[in-house]
Amino acid sequence: MLSMTEEARESLFEDVTGSILFVIAQQSGRMLISQLRLPVRGELNATIDALSALYLLNISDSALGDLRVPVLRSVLAIARLPASERPKYFHHQNIDPKRVDRIVCLIVGSNPAFLTSLQEEHLIDEARTEACTRDFERTKAVWGQILSSHMRQENDQVRRIAVSYNKVPRGDEVLMGMLKEAKVLETAARKLDDFYRFPAPVIMRAAACGEETATFDPRTRDFLICYDLILRFARDHLEQMKR
Repeated sequence: MLSMTEEARESLFEDVTGSILFVIAQQSGRMLISQLRLPVRGELNATIDALSALYLLNISDSALGDLRVPVLRSVLAIARLPASERPKYFHHQNIDPKRVDRIVCLIVGSNPAFLTSLQEEHLIDEARTEACTRDFERTKAVWGQILSSHMRQENDQVRRIAVSYNKVPRGDEVLMGMLKEAKVLETAARKLDDFYRFPAPVIMRAAACGEETATFDPRTRDFLICYDLILRFARDHLEQMKR
């Protein structure tokens, strides 16, 4: 990556960041269900997807800028790959094009103006705008009521989510350095902490796992993002650039 142009670096960073934030959004949904003892409405995956979409809308107002379109673009690209070519994380979590489409619909429904930039790449169909808007309004109303008692109060200074980094594998320092310098994980964690009041501390940790995955353990409250998965996102992006 040292020989990449500045434009290519920015494209790589945006794409990898979008994919990471999608993963964090998914795992934060699992974390919220277990830590805040939230009800599961319908299927578990549908509940996780609704919470994921609300989180991605919340994080858009951050030091990283509005990341809704980059997140949707990067994840739609992954979802459209043949199943055998998607990262193992997507298999482990049963994330298929239908679930990605559900999240995209909720985010687009929150603001149909997102269609403008996404339509340039023919990623979504404008005809679905009205249905997505209704879905979002319904989801926002239902979860707004459920989550109201778990919202962080303005005068609450207690922080519950800490971020830590295990040793980065040799040879991968450049990409990880970019992500650490931009404080991607710190921003993601901060937004969760700003929005919700957690009953116990949580550690959001980046580490080498030997597997392309991310997990949240409700027993230890360990929110793990594997370097292996981050690097897979980077490799896939670079491979796409060659095509």
